[in-house]
Amino acid sequence: MAELHELFGAGAIVFVVAAALGVAGVDLAARLGLLDPTTRVAPARVLPWVAASLSLGAAVIHFSVVEAHLAEWLPFALFFITAGWAQALWAAAVLLRPGRRLYLAGAAGNAIIAATWLASRTTGLPIAPEPWTPEPVGLPDLLATAFEVALLLVCLRAAVSPGAGAPGRPARDAWSWAAFSIALVVLSTSLVMVGFGAAPHA
Repeated sequence: MAELHELFGAGAIVFVVAAALGVAGVDLAARLGLLDPTTRVAPARVLPWVAASLSLGAAVIHFSVVEAHLAEWLPFALFFITAGWAQALWAAAVLLRPGRRLYLAGAAGNAIIAATWLASRTTGLPIAPEPWTPEPVGLPDLLATAFEVALLLVCLRAAVSPGAGAPGRPARDAWSWAAFSIALVVLSTSLVMVGFGAAPHA
């Protein structure tokens, strides 16, 4: 399954980089006058897209390691399933109805996950197959944590942006709905692949 984990990690990187380049490209095109000035992307419209991309990147990585943790310890697997679902659903929510409370919830949730990872790699966790034993740092978990720290900063920035306190309306732009559709595809594919990996094979 190592190849599958590498594929998911690479896919997460490509997805987040493509999201960042896409948003930057739209804004640059508007600045150069290639688009109607009214289409210029304001921070309040960019940040949900960036936040959702980072959250999905972390979710995909978490789903990709569920099978490995099932073989290690069931509570670990349940933690990654819960974290992955929460991050994927939060990504969909922030695209549809961004708001200050949602951003603060995202910041708090990802701060907890990142802090748990840091403790597991430094002092070890008190509840684990081998309590208080630090785990080695790997590329997938380091990448997921980088996404979560970046998402934490984006959420805090978005929470203080003008208009963040008011409940948002459902996204109407085509690119927002496209991002939401990609989120569902990524989530569904992740769940299918995890289920396939956990299923017995002849």
